[in-house]
Amino acid sequence: MLQLRVSSSLMCVFLWMLMCPHLRKVQKEIWDKYGVPSIPCKSPLGDFFFINDPRTIITQDWANTAVRAQMHLYPEIPDDGVVQEIWHTLKWRKNMDLDVLSPMYDAGTVHYYVNELARLKNGDFVVPVRWLMYHGKVHVDVFVDSFNEDKKLIPHWSENSSYIACMPNPKRKIAGGDPLYVTLVDFFGDNVSGNRSKSWNKHLNMYMTNQMLPRKLLQQEFHVHFVLTSPHALMPEQFQEFKTAVDEICGHIGGKGNKFCQKCHLGGMLVEKTTSEGYHALFEVELACGGVSKRVQELQTQAGVKDVYTQYCIEQNLVHAAEMCQQEPDVSEATIKSELIQLTSDNEEKLYSPFLTLKGSDPAADTPVELLHTILLGAVKYIWHISHTPWSTEKKKTYSIRLQATSTEGLSIHAIRANYIMQYARSLIGRQFKTIIQTTRLQFTVWKAVGELSALLWVPEILDLTQYWNDLKIAVANVLDAVAQIDPSKIMTKIKYHLLTHFNFNIELGPLITMATEIFKSFNAVFRYCSIYSNHLAPSRDIAIQFRRQETVKHQLTGGRWMSKSTGDWHGTSTAVCHFIEKHLILQRLVGWTLEKQMKYGMCYLLP
Repeated sequence: MLQLRVSSSLMCVFLWMLMCPHLRKVQKEIWDKYGVPSIPCKSPLGDFFFINDPRTIITQDWANTAVRAQMHLYPEIPDDGVVQEIWHTLKWRKNMDLDVLSPMYDAGTVHYYVNELARLKNGDFVVPVRWLMYHGKVHVDVFVDSFNEDKKLIPHWSENSSYIACMPNPKRKIAGGDPLYVTLVDFFGDNVSGNRSKSWNKHLNMYMTNQMLPRKLLQQEFHVHFVLTSPHALMPEQFQEFKTAVDEICGHIGGKGNKFCQKCHLGGMLVEKTTSEGYHALFEVELACGGVSKRVQELQTQAGVKDVYTQYCIEQNLVHAAEMCQQEPDVSEATIKSELIQLTSDNEEKLYSPFLTLKGSDPAADTPVELLHTILLGAVKYIWHISHTPWSTEKKKTYSIRLQATSTEGLSIHAIRANYIMQYARSLIGRQFKTIIQTTRLQFTVWKAVGELSALLWVPEILDLTQYWNDLKIAVANVLDAVAQIDPSKIMTKIKYHLLTHFNFNIELGPLITMATEIFKSFNAVFRYCSIYSNHLAPSRDIAIQFRRQETVKHQLTGGRWMSKSTGDWHGTSTAVCHFIEKHLILQRLVGWTLEKQMKYGMCYLLP
């Protein structure tokens, strides 16, 4: 033990813990009575893993006054027209499935639900369809119903409202008299090694964030929530249990597939690059019900899509068909197909990837083209390879000297480590590519083009949506043109160049930095330590338990409230505990929490 080095910050934590004589006893009591449950699960493919209850995690956000005060419940029309957050976007304000939005407004003495008849103060009848914020107040989009003058109190249904089949809103019964709101969460899955060394220890992890919070908060580790990990279970299996827990993947072959883009179905066989026939047919599991695998394989080759989750079910159908033929050699193809179709129908919920059945979600259309993997680890990485590969040793040395001498004033980058970047030029990560993109002028035309595009993509606000779309379209075209002049074949072989053309469609979801995944990648380090110090016998259970303990500690240190499982009473931490963490930066760093600081802005004047 004397040979182990302990950092000064960790020593401060040890000293602080020594002042708490009954720490472990109190911790166990808190975790057992008020903590996040870890639920054992078995997937349809037979994999076992544990999931930290996402309902409890979201409940803690609602029960934490510091977090609840930052949550936005409705779409919002920004006063100045500037799009900053997802609730400002066209997706939320106009195109979102109305059933996915919060269905009610709490007026204090009465709850007003969408799709229910309501009467205005002036006597008019309306049917609310969407609640939204404007100028800091709650407003509503409605259908107006004309008044029947003969009977005075009975509305005459207009064509717009005739689709309403039943009132009151069925969600009113679910609420049971309590306010009812929707919480949208961002699901992130990642393939992570549980080891600190280069020895790969595969874990498939799932994290989530509360998308009702501002972007600046979602960039803090405090608001990243671990949900589950498994060395075996696929992401669709994990997500199926996530959906089940809250009561409510399509895998793609990638750039090597004939159809490498499922946003626009670009690609195909050499003679049918612009066709998309056969794509949707792939998702019909009934294709395997005839007992012949050749047709399924042909469509997978043609479409470039192979759903790993559903593939298991397809193979089971084929095996079952073969068994039927062995047991009854004279069985007809129609009989086999009929029985397998019935089997498929009876197990439809288990057969299809949960990503394809999630209400209000279209993964191919709704998942934004992500900045880290598409730009930094895509276009920038490719251009960097084109630039540095032909350099001699002398040129590499010259570049390192010039890069190290570059002024970083005004750049959002870490300290430049030029020698490291040049030494490991073939295995850089996003952070180093962010440095290169803001400082490199080699291969000037293409670097200038990608630099201008990046400056447009990393904006926190969109002032004029139409102008922004036009600028982005031109910037993407400039990058593709510049790359094509150097190596036109890369436009066809590197899918991430093609994905640049889809940035315009993703802007409907707001500034792309809202969907940046760097914070999740950073959170992998927290997971890795939990993995290293786990029991290594049941990693899914052991790591889930460690993270649920962390969730409980974070919730209580920041003033959260919790319900007693025995009495139903609500309890909360004292104000002294909240003030304690506010005064001790070391505790804030340990839970990944940053207090918002009021900035003092200076003034700028022109000289006379």
